[in-house]
Amino acid sequence: MDRSIDSQPCMIKMNWSRRLLCVLAAIMVLQSSSAKPRESKRNKKDDYVLQCDVKPKNKTGMERAMRDMPKVQLELPQSAQGDYQHMQKMMVKHQEKLIEQQKTLNLQQVRLEARQKSIDRKQSELVHMLDRMYSLDVCQTCFQNEYCATDVEPPICLPCTICPPGFMATTICSRTKDVQCMDVNECEMNNAPCNAPGNCINTAGGYFCIKEVGSCGSGYYHNVLNMQCEPCSRCMEASHVLKPCTTFEDAVCSPSLIKHATDFWRGHVKTNMVEARTTRSPVTMDPSRLPIDEITIPTDTFFAAGDGDRIIFKRDGMIWVDYNMAIKHTCPTYLQISAKVQDKLVGSTRFEATKRDIYSAASLSGAALVEAGQEMVLALSSAYCPSSVSYFGRPDIPDDPAPKLTEIANLELAGPLSILYASYDAGAVVWRARTRQNTNAGKYRVEYEQPRLSSDGYVISLPRLDSVLFQDEGIVKFSLAQATFSAGEPCRTKGYTINVKLMKNSGLLRTVSRQFKRGQPHTDILLRASGAMLVNQGDSLIFDIETDPQCQTRYGDNTPVSALNIMWLPTDYACLMLAELQRGVRWSGAGTRILQFGEVLNTDSDAIKAFSSGFLLFKKEGRVSLTYSQKLVHSCDYLKVTVFYIAGIPQKHTPVMQTVIGNTQAAYEGLQLVGTFNVQKNARVYLQLTCRKGRLDDLVTGSFGALTVVLSDP
Repeated sequence: MDRSIDSQPCMIKMNWSRRLLCVLAAIMVLQSSSAKPRESKRNKKDDYVLQCDVKPKNKTGMERAMRDMPKVQLELPQSAQGDYQHMQKMMVKHQEKLIEQQKTLNLQQVRLEARQKSIDRKQSELVHMLDRMYSLDVCQTCFQNEYCATDVEPPICLPCTICPPGFMATTICSRTKDVQCMDVNECEMNNAPCNAPGNCINTAGGYFCIKEVGSCGSGYYHNVLNMQCEPCSRCMEASHVLKPCTTFEDAVCSPSLIKHATDFWRGHVKTNMVEARTTRSPVTMDPSRLPIDEITIPTDTFFAAGDGDRIIFKRDGMIWVDYNMAIKHTCPTYLQISAKVQDKLVGSTRFEATKRDIYSAASLSGAALVEAGQEMVLALSSAYCPSSVSYFGRPDIPDDPAPKLTEIANLELAGPLSILYASYDAGAVVWRARTRQNTNAGKYRVEYEQPRLSSDGYVISLPRLDSVLFQDEGIVKFSLAQATFSAGEPCRTKGYTINVKLMKNSGLLRTVSRQFKRGQPHTDILLRASGAMLVNQGDSLIFDIETDPQCQTRYGDNTPVSALNIMWLPTDYACLMLAELQRGVRWSGAGTRILQFGEVLNTDSDAIKAFSSGFLLFKKEGRVSLTYSQKLVHSCDYLKVTVFYIAGIPQKHTPVMQTVIGNTQAAYEGLQLVGTFNVQKNARVYLQLTCRKGRLDDLVTGSFGALTVVLSDP
C-alpha cells in the first residue's frame, strides 16, 4: 500500500541557492522513505511533515549566510532519522568548507589590493622616471653654453647667463644650474670713478656720483631713468655698433654682415607722446608724412634724411617693406598708413575703430623696385577725420572731442619698420597686382587685375584671374591685403578665414596656412594674409576666403589698398622653414611664456633648426624674414608677442620685433607679426607671449598658428 504523504508547502523567501538546499533535503528524505516495505495500515507516526521555515536575513558575507541557513523541521519515521543525521553532518561539513573558501578568498582579495597598490606605486615611479628621461632627452639638445631648466614644464634649454658689466660670476654654469652673478662695488675699487671717493654711491650694476650728473667715467653712461652710471654695452666688433655709447645713452649693437647682394635697414615712427600731449603740437592729417627715427646707421644702400621723414635709396634694386604698428584713435571708421616710393604705393594697412583704451594693431607689407635717389615715406590718412584736426587734437582746445589719433604705441610695444634690399645680382623677383572688386556671400576666391609691378614676367605670371603661376622653383614671400565691407550679423559670428593654398603642377590643392579676421558688419575692415612657401615649376598660389553663407560682402573699394605683393627668391640663395604652434599644449593662462613650434617643412636643416623648447637656431649668418600669424581670444589689457634675439658676448636677449593686440572682448581675432633682421652664425631666436592684466583664453593651434622663416644670404 502506498504511503500517503502530507507535505505542507515550503515557504521560501530567500535566494535560489537556499531553495536548492531545501529541495535536496526533501528529495533525500523521499528516497529513503520509498525504500521501506509498504504497510497496509496507515500509521500516523510513520507519516511525516516537511516544513521549510526560511526567513530572510539582512546580513552580508558567505559566513553569515551559512550560519543563517534555512531551519528545516522534519517529522520523519524512526527509520529515517539516521539518514537525516548523516545528511545533516555532510551539510555542516560542506558549510565549513565554504566558510574556509570564503576566508581564503578574503585573504586573496587583501593580497590583490596590496599588489594593486604596489603596481600603482611602481606606475607612478615609472611616470616620474619617464618624465626624467624626457627631461634628460631635452637636456641632450642643450649646447655648450646652455643649461637645462628642469623647474619648468616642459624643460627647456636656456643660455648660460653672462654677467653684465658691473657684476661678477660667483658660480660656473653647469648642466642644470645657471651662473650666479654678484654686484661689483665700483666705489671700493682702487681707481674710484668719482672725483671724490665720498661722492660715490654703489648701485646694482653701476654707481652714482653725488652732484655730478652726466659726469660718469670712461666706459659708462648716465641712465636718466634711475639716475645712475651704468657700463656701456660692448659690441663684438666696431662694425657692430649701430649707435655708440654717449653721456646719457647706451650703445646699440647689431650683427655685422658683409654686404654682398642684400642690405638691411630698421627704424620706427617717432611717437613723442609726452611732448605731443604737453605742447599739443599740431600735425596735419591728410595726408601726413610720419616722422621716422632711424635705428640702424646709414649704409651704402640706405640713408635717412636729416629732417627725419623719408628714407633715401642710394642703389638700384628691389625692396620688401614690413611694419608692425599699434595705435589708439577715435575716428568713426579707420585710419590708413601707406608706404610710398615717389608717390607710388608700396603697401597699406588700416586701423579699425576701437574703444579709447584698446590698441588697434595692424601690419604693413609690400614690394617695390627702387632707383638711386628715390625716397620712401610713410603717410597717414583718413576719409572720415578732417584734415584740420591734428593727431592729438587742436592745441587751443585741451579736451577736444573731435575724432583724432590719441596714441601711437612706442617701439617697446610695436615695431619696427624694416626694409630688406636685394640687388639684381641676387636673382630675386618682385610682383604686385591689385585685387578686383566683387560682391559675394559665403566662399570667395580672390581675383586680380593685371599686375602693376613685375620685374620678371616669366618667373611670375597671371594666366588666370584667380591664381598666380610660378615657372621656376624658389622661395616665395607673399602679403595679401583685401578691403571688405559686410552686411549681416552672421558676418560677425563666423568672421573671415583666409585659406592660403598652393595648387601643385600635378593638380593637388594643398592648404599652406589659415589666417583669421573678426567680422564687423557695416564697417570697412582689411583682411590680411602674409607668409612664405616653397614653390616648384608649374605651381600656383590661390587665396580662398570663407565666411558665413548668409554674410554678404563687398570685396575691394576705390582705393589701391587691396593688393597682392610677392617676392620670389631662388633656392640656392635662400632657405625656408615652416612651423606650426604645438598641439597638446595648454596655451591658456596669464603671465609670460615662450611659444613652441613644430617643424612642418625645412628646406635646409643645416641652416635652420627648431627645438621643442621654442628656440630657433641659425647655423649660418644671413637676413631673416619672419612672419607669425595667430588666431586667438584674450581678456588682457593688451597681448604682446616679441621676437628675442640671442647672440654675441654677453648673450643678451634683445627684442628685434614685436606687436600688440588689444582686448578681443571675448571674440576670436587674428594677429600678425612681420619683419626682417640680421642673424649671426649660431644665433638663436624665440617668440615670447606676454599678457598684461588679464588672461589668455585660447591660441588656436595647427595652421591657424603658422610661423614662416626665410633665411637669405647676405
